[in-house]
Amino acid sequence: SAQSPQGVEHYYRDCLAPSPLTAIAESLILGILAANPAFAVSSRVYSYHWPNSTRSGANYDFFANGYKQRNFDIAAALARSNQVAVITDLKGFYPSVRNEQIISALKSRLDNADGQHMASGEAILEFYSQLLAAGGNGIPIGPASAHVLGHLVLADVDRDLTQKYGDK
Repeated sequence: SAQSPQGVEHYYRDCLAPSPLTAIAESLILGILAANPAFAVSSRVYSYHWPNSTRSGANYDFFANGYKQRNFDIAAALARSNQVAVITDLKGFYPSVRNEQIISALKSRLDNADGQHMASGEAILEFYSQLLAAGGNGIPIGPASAHVLGHLVLADVDRDLTQKYGDK
């Protein structure tokens, strides 16, 4: 990290950039996962949603759409009486996740995938195993696949918070 003359602390992160062939393989895998109900993104998640069409030309829906919806939902909730907003950020989350935890969450989803997608399950698992090895520690920062892995690892937290607080 470094501090600017204005006193703002900047944090630098190592990012993993895929080769062109790896990026193509990653897009293919993300397309397979997006089409599988076992990999649906929770309605409580506002960023990195699957695109609405396989012809969108993108791995995810434009992130600003999710942030706009999040801000709308927060404003609507705060318009009700006796409501507060708690904004949090899991600082350093991606590097803190253990690779075993990531692979376990991925295997669990692949095991629940429908038969059409099971044929590619081993290849998908191998791709992510190699990605994690190349990234070193935790979820690699940079690749589009990182967001899928983040969703998978946080699925239990999301479920537990939704059970406890509902749509709040």
